[in-house]
Amino acid sequence: MSENKKEVYACDISENAINFLNKKIKEKNIKNIKIKLQNLNDKLNYKENMFDCVISGEVLEHLENPSKFLKEIKRILKNNGKLIITTPNYFSLWPIIEYL
Repeated sequence: MSENKKEVYACDISENAINFLNKKIKEKNIKNIKIKLQNLNDKLNYKENMFDCVISGEVLEHLENPSKFLKEIKRILKNNGKLIITTPNYFSLWPIIEYL
């Protein structure tokens, strides 16, 4: 793949989520996303030093062993790679809106 083209990898434990994403990718004719069914409590099925950036959105709070997951992220992330993690912010207005 040339330098100006990027590949995106996505994984989820939910087969329904994977199917939904595959449907959206086909609708939008997106070619550079590779998706796999993956239990994030297990060893991640990616090579060492593979990624420039890893984004983990609203995942850590669902894992049996978050430390193991973070070690796996370190293994697959390049030395100068970026890690972006989000977790729920229960002090924001969103939980109140959901409740209402």
